[in-house]
Amino acid sequence: MRGFEYETLTVEQMIEFILAYPQILRTPILFDENRLLVGYHEEKIRAFIPRHYREIFQARVMEEEKKLYLKTYKNE
Repeated sequence: MRGFEYETLTVEQMIEFILAYPQILRTPILFDENRLLVGYHEEKIRAFIPRHYREIFQARVMEEEKKLYLKTYKNE
């Protein structure tokens, strides 16, 4: 399956492909109007999340890290 160009498949062809090779369902399949991603690639998966949501998530992570840091060093 190396060199297979998923991008050229129609929806119907993709369904036929999945039916023929169901093991592919073990990996994420993400798509939107312009892109198709098969497999787990952390950096590429983020491209499917709107920037606004990525920024909110990052701000929450940083806030949690700050709380953990303060809790850890406040007790010393």
